[in-house]
Amino acid sequence: MNDRSTALLLIAVALAGYGVYVAGYVPAMLVGQPVPVLLLGFVLQAVCARRLSLDNRRGNLRVSRVTAPGAFGTANAVPLPVEVRA
Repeated sequence: MNDRSTALLLIAVALAGYGVYVAGYVPAMLVGQPVPVLLLGFVLQAVCARRLSLDNRRGNLRVSRVTAPGAFGTANAVPLPVEVRA
């Protein structure tokens, strides 16, 4: 698989889909009394997934090589202890 553009496109589509999927939980959390850490974690997941998707599709991986993946990983890890406790 020498053609990286196909792989990058698939990664970008998967990240965009994940961002939309996670963003779907946010309106439901706003109806009741949301747990602030959980709400913040899901919003950060959606924003970071979208940012990585756009950067990946544009081929602008040098700018976000450290910051966006680190923020995406942190956003995925933050809600986990709250979800496990609930």
